[in-house]
Amino acid sequence: LPSTRCASYRGRTSESGAAGDAEPKQSWERTRCHLASLTKDQCDVDDSALQLGQRLRKIDEWSDALAAVARLVVYIILKGDPSRLVDTKPRSLGGNCSCAEQSNECCVMDLLRVFRYDTLRDESERSTKPGSSAHSDWGTLTVVWQDNSGGLQTYCHECDKWSDVDASSLPATKDDHTVDLFVHVGDFLSLVTRGKYPSPRHRVLCPLAGNGSDNNEKQSRCSLVYFAYPDRGLALADVGRHTLFEKNIGPVRYERYSLLHDQSAEKSSECGNDEPLSSSSRRVYDRIYDIPFDKVIMEKWGQVQRSS
Repeated sequence: LPSTRCASYRGRTSESGAAGDAEPKQSWERTRCHLASLTKDQCDVDDSALQLGQRLRKIDEWSDALAAVARLVVYIILKGDPSRLVDTKPRSLGGNCSCAEQSNECCVMDLLRVFRYDTLRDESERSTKPGSSAHSDWGTLTVVWQDNSGGLQTYCHECDKWSDVDASSLPATKDDHTVDLFVHVGDFLSLVTRGKYPSPRHRVLCPLAGNGSDNNEKQSRCSLVYFAYPDRGLALADVGRHTLFEKNIGPVRYERYSLLHDQSAEKSSECGNDEPLSSSSRRVYDRIYDIPFDKVIMEKWGQVQRSS
């Protein structure tokens, strides 16, 4: 087969930014591209190529559907054209791209990711080994489907409390083709709206052994997550203070954005140990304000573990 985009396996890492051992989960991801995965002629080579083509097209259908959800939500928030803040280009039926370095014009920063979280023995283990450590997402918008295991939680800063996100995601009947999605704003869009739409701090707790409905045993927790990002080359300065939110209430709480934290295990000298988080976060915001956001994201990936 010619070189084609497949899902990248990320293994067991600590990519949420927490120091220490790898988080008890595995993940696979696939970048969004405007070119088709495989042409029909490529898929007709043999049965294995046909199966691969069918699977990749199914993944791309999910990617297209969740990207459409992201576009709709951003359109509602901005009360207008979401262009540049989310991907709005249609997929081409021709051509092929390896997307190895995400450097081609057909490639965008968006990621479709599948997470599989381990089953843990008890509450004591789960409290010390979160599936995903507390963080906020960096991009424009995140669209989440999770199975009925639950585990996704959001944090209320004002009341210092974690709350479960409803996990009733499976159709009520086999004829019901609807799915429940959880959509939340990312750091980039939240900063554009000057905090009117918060980027929620969230985490994922792994399922416990014996909590499943099948033979009283739960094997894992699975979720499908679409991370929508702004166009390559777009900086916060290019969007500026959106006119809809110029009169937004109160100051922006920069310290609540993971985008503005140093999430590496060993903190860099940019954020001194004695400097308040609110001051260091604002300083980081000022520094990245004019930098293309794709370059900011590459810097952020360098702070967290991305390989097993």
